[in-house]
Amino acid sequence: MFQDINTKKMSRAIDELNNDYLIQPGDEISIKLYTRQGAQLIEAVRTNVTNSQEAGQQASQSTYIVSNEGILKLPILGAIVVNNHTESRLKELLEKRFESNYIQPFVQLRVENRRVFLFKGNTASVIQLNRTPTSIFEVIAKSGGLERHHSSAEILIIRGDLKQPTIYKANLQTFQGIQNSEIYLQSKDIVYIPEKQRKLYNSMQDITPIITTPLAILSGILSTIVLLVTITK
Repeated sequence: MFQDINTKKMSRAIDELNNDYLIQPGDEISIKLYTRQGAQLIEAVRTNVTNSQEAGQQASQSTYIVSNEGILKLPILGAIVVNNHTESRLKELLEKRFESNYIQPFVQLRVENRRVFLFKGNTASVIQLNRTPTSIFEVIAKSGGLERHHSSAEILIIRGDLKQPTIYKANLQTFQGIQNSEIYLQSKDIVYIPEKQRKLYNSMQDITPIITTPLAILSGILSTIVLLVTITK
């Protein structure tokens, strides 16, 4: 059912991971538009622009959300189909479309909401991925690390369509497991870290209600007896 993670088969080169991400519905994309092939960027460095208002005028920047149909609606350009485009492909497309309105347009863009969902036992958190590929170790570290009751030997990575996901199993408890688990997570991956099987603790949790109820009744009876003895005196 589960596939053990193998670095050679699963991980790809860092540059490929940066360029291969396919834009999907719900993605938030920030776009900066420059003219003259981005000459303002060089000029800002050369003149040491420090005034925030002046620096803000160097480019037009906004954030847009890809619709459920995979469409991005932009000023001037209107609706553009961006679903399954890579960032580099969308950059080329926007620069081409802006040529009729701007002189030598230069576009900078990035998908802002690349994230993974991390479940540690009964707790959950959303971890933002770095601009560069983020390893499973970085994600765990960002979440605050593992507690003693978390199992690092049976970590599951759930990837793809939840109706037919690909599930990988990572073992970070052994050196060989760590070697095979040096992978980079992809946006919208689900990482599940189960709790260790604590038989004694779980047994105590199960029998606690059974024990505490009779004790509470006995305590009530004893308190009543003590009160009656006190009154009779």
